[in-house]
Amino acid sequence: MMEHINIRSSQIGVEKKENCKFTSLQVLNLLKLFPFFVVKNAYQYSGSALSHLFVKRTC
Repeated sequence: MMEHINIRSSQIGVEKKENCKFTSLQVLNLLKLFPFFVVKNAYQYSGSALSHLFVKRTC
């Protein structure tokens, strides 16, 4: 099904805004991974194994 969805980066915005932790493209990719890591909603993401795969970088 996903191969039939064609979303260009320019349509959703890949620029990170200063008040956001993730870009829109990153959020879309995370939402696609939720079912594979048994994450039911965004609230559960912070305590999930999926969130631990991403290194939190500070500038």
